[in-house]
Formats: sequence, C-alpha cells, structure tokens
Amino acid sequence: MKHKTLRAAIVFLLVNATVVVSVGQGTRPVKQTLSELRAKGISHYQSREFDKALDVLNKALAVKPDDAATNNDLGITYAALGRHAEAIKFLEQAIKLRPDFPEALCSLGTEFYHMGDWNKATEFLQQAILVKPEYALALNNLGQVYLETGNYGEARVLFEQAMSRSPDLAEAHHGLAVVFSQVGNYEAVVKHLETAIRIKPGFFEAHNNLGVAYYHQGQYKQAAQSIARAVQLNQEFGEAIYNLGVLRLMLRQRADAIAQYDKLKTLNPKLAGELYRGLYKGMILSLRDQE
Repeated sequence: MKHKTLRAAIVFLLVNATVVVSVGQGTRPVKQTLSELRAKGISHYQSREFDKALDVLNKALAVKPDDAATNNDLGITYAALGRHAEAIKFLEQAIKLRPDFPEALCSLGTEFYHMGDWNKATEFLQQAILVKPEYALALNNLGQVYLETGNYGEARVLFEQAMSRSPDLAEAHHGLAVVFSQVGNYEAVVKHLETAIRIKPGFFEAHNNLGVAYYHQGQYKQAAQSIARAVQLNQEFGEAIYNLGVLRLMLRQRADAIAQYDKLKTLNPKLAGELYRGLYKGMILSLRDQE
C-alpha cells in the first residue's frame, strides 16, 4: 500500500517572524526590514509561488545571513520545489546557527527521507523529538521512516503518539492504516483512511488506499469509486490509474479500462504494459497496492 506522505515542517515558516538587531540612529531598523521580507516570502509560499518566495527570502537572508529562521524558510521552500540538495544545505545551516531548532531538524530529517537516506532521516527526526517531545509532525515522520524500513511495531507506536498530540494529523491516520494493512486488518484500515479523508478531503493517496482496502474486502464498486476520486484529485497518479483500470476490468467495464490504459501509455509505460496484458491477454491482474 502506497504510503509516502511525509511532510516538511512548513507550518513553521512563521516561527521567529521578526529578529531584534540594533542599528545606528537614523537608519531604518533591520528588524522591520527582515520581518517584512520574511512575511512577503511566507505569503508567496502559502500561495505556492515558490520561485517568488525564494527571491524574497534570499533578500531577507542578505539582510541577516546568520538568521536561523530565514535559512529554515529557504530550506523548506527549496524542498517544496523538489530541490532537495539545496534544501539540505539551508536546513543544515539553520541547525548550525541554532542546534535546538526542532522545526529545522524535522525538515532536515524529512529531506533525508526523500533522498532515501533512512539513517540520517532517523537521526534528525529523533533529535527533533528530543528537543520537542510533543512534536506530532516529527513523530509522524519518524513513523514513516520506520514504515520504509519494515519496523511496523515502532511505526505504530509513533503514529499513535502523533495522533494523541494532534488528532487532526491526517498523515498519522494514513500511516496507521498502512500498519494495519500489513496484518490484513482492513476494518481498521478503512476506519483510519476515512478519518484521514475527512480531515483532508484532497488526500489522494488516502483515497487510493481506501480503494485498495475495499478491494481486499471484496467491495469492488466502492473500491472503484474511491480510486476514481484519487485519479480525479491527481490525474498523474499512475498507480491509481492502473488500479482503476484493473477494477474496471473486474467490473466488466472494458471501455473504461481501455481509457485508463490510454492515460498510462505516456504517463507510466511499465504500468500500461501490465494493464495491457489484462486487457488483451485475458488476464485479470491483482490490484496494485505497492510502489
């Protein structure tokens, strides 16, 4: 079951929004300038105007290069653009300037997760939790790392801790659903995925995985509805398109299955080939629930 839903600590762009710096008489206060620039950068980030955010935040950094919060802001903005090496550079600088910066530690651990470095991801996420034991996002993200390394028992503990601290953290419910899927407890899987979707209606991975859970319960129509919603939310979600194609075959809706195949031909030729074998060689494939 697909479960890569890790988040950076983007909510903490607003941490330390102003910095007190003494300046000479008659000079515009650096405090106001830095605050204004960061606020503008944050606004661009929240509007998903990441390139504009980078431009403004780099100007803020020029005002005070040793500001840990601005370095953190730049790091997570680069992360949002998928520029992970640059994100890591600024997050490491933020931590160098402020070693007990839990948000930067969490974001750095998250970046190493996306780079596939489980050891470093674990190291920095654990540091974030050590500094801030109630940090739900860091607990959740460490749980995600343990999912990747097959440590489902520890992952479950961490997701439950994250949920106890932040009941509306949709990713923790999603992660716990993945844990329960490993032991075939699809009743619990459905419960947590429905909760995740209620909290975050646009959570397309959760919609897909809810469809997978319905599939395993033999509820094929409900499975198709959930996965169709995932595709509607993310029309480049190859695995969901594949899943929908397989379900359309199972429901004898061949024309719709062919439509999903046509989408996959350019999006993901490998999955298109697998679906093709089901369409044209009489094979009904198992629903794909892994990356």
